[in-house]
Amino acid sequence: MAALGRAAPRLRASDDLRRRIAEVIESHVPGTFADLAELTSSAPGRSAALLRRLLYRIMELPEPSEHPALLGRLPLPAHQPAMRTAPVRVLTRVVRVDPPEVAVVRYADPAYEPEEPGADAAHTVVHEETSDVSLLENADVILRDGDPDDPRVGPPAAWAAEVAARYPHCGLAAYLTGVDRGTVRTRGGELLRLAAVPGGDGRPDICDPAAYVSGLYAWLGDGHGVPDELTVVTGVVRHRVVVERVAASR
Repeated sequence: MAALGRAAPRLRASDDLRRRIAEVIESHVPGTFADLAELTSSAPGRSAALLRRLLYRIMELPEPSEHPALLGRLPLPAHQPAMRTAPVRVLTRVVRVDPPEVAVVRYADPAYEPEEPGADAAHTVVHEETSDVSLLENADVILRDGDPDDPRVGPPAAWAAEVAARYPHCGLAAYLTGVDRGTVRTRGGELLRLAAVPGGDGRPDICDPAAYVSGLYAWLGDGHGVPDELTVVTGVVRHRVVVERVAASR
């Protein structure tokens, strides 16, 4: 831990947290902390054998030699999307028109209207399961996330149509169906499917898909038509998002 403290980038109380994080991400070189990672264990891969040997010695019993000492691998915990019970204020800026690119900065339940240099628009995003349901009345974007086949709410198109009818101020209703995708209904009734382009290694984009929805909302609110592809910028990271028109019956 002392070696990590000496090598890791420092964060001071006076630093701009978002800017400092962006700097560290941008300047990071893979493998920088490989030597430190090797210090996490003095006997990598040998914990099962060492533990069994110790336990049998404590019990004063002979250790079985006919079977190898093995430990079952811990399964990965189930992926759980973030639950946004507080409203999110989103500041946006159309970076360029051709190709379409929008910068998005989000603040969770700010006490005051946030300021962002260069931002030219703002909107409020509220999750359907917010703790204060009155916030849904004035939300620009209403979200829900879950299985698209959930029989309790119906398919995304049906849910989005109900939201649009219930909340006339809502500009976009977005049903997030995965870590990198979702279905969106515009105020005009057009149904769109958003999906982030995976990375070069095939892994899905790990940005919150609600950021893609905010990017699309800003783009449409700036007077542009539905794009085939939209780049959403969060911090120093750019996310390519494919936009597909879908039939409302799907």
